[in-house]
Amino acid sequence: MNCPSPTCRRPNPDGHDFCDYCGTPLGAAASTKRKTEMEAAPAAPAKRATEMEAAPAAAPYDPFAPPPGRAVAPPPGPAPAPAPAQPAAKRRTEFDGGAEPHVDPKLDPFGATMGPSRGHPPAPAPAQAPQAHPRPAARPAPVGRRIVGFLVTFDRAPDGAFHVIREGRNLIGRDDACDIVIGDDETISGTHAVLISRGGRTVVDDEKSQNGTKLNGEEVMHKTDVVDGDVITLGHRTRLLCRLLDHDKVAALWKPAGS
Repeated sequence: MNCPSPTCRRPNPDGHDFCDYCGTPLGAAASTKRKTEMEAAPAAPAKRATEMEAAPAAAPYDPFAPPPGRAVAPPPGPAPAPAPAQPAAKRRTEFDGGAEPHVDPKLDPFGATMGPSRGHPPAPAPAQAPQAHPRPAARPAPVGRRIVGFLVTFDRAPDGAFHVIREGRNLIGRDDACDIVIGDDETISGTHAVLISRGGRTVVDDEKSQNGTKLNGEEVMHKTDVVDGDVITLGHRTRLLCRLLDHDKVAALWKPAGS
């Protein structure tokens, strides 16, 4: 059939709904088209819109949008500052107004000894920290024991340091109660060795120390005589040069206390 458009009028094959040239609907062809079973069936009744369909969507493409009818929480923001707390009303005391209370001048002016109705109870004494175990007091300087020599070391002081050797028993170690205290060497025991000087003779012995005592490089296993110029080694790094005075000269010069 021909196109019904006055500007086209071109022929089209039968069975076409639209013109192949201009796209104008072919009315005659549509009217002669046989309706299908779906087209001839009566129209279905209009479906009632549900509550979900009738309500307008807040955000059609937002998968996290809340369903209709539910309250939307406000966006998170800084928490409002709490209101300042009002101070509680202070109870008036007898000192805030009225007659001044009578205070006995014999009592403590600060109210420490006043009764519970007027004064304040005394503050509890602060708890005292537990005292550490007291270290033994240093042995006082011996009286009546003359000096018979010195122990000199250059291990810690470039110009040397010395300890006095007195007549009798001289205990050497790290403890403060020792006669000769060497506290800056961790390899020395609390009571490490002993020097005994009597009648012009001086001996050294180890006091069962952990790291031992040596005399001129030899291990001291029992009382060993010491002469002037010997080197006594305590532990791993303390070396003491022994300088002994002449016994006869010291005896001639020494005068006992009180004589």
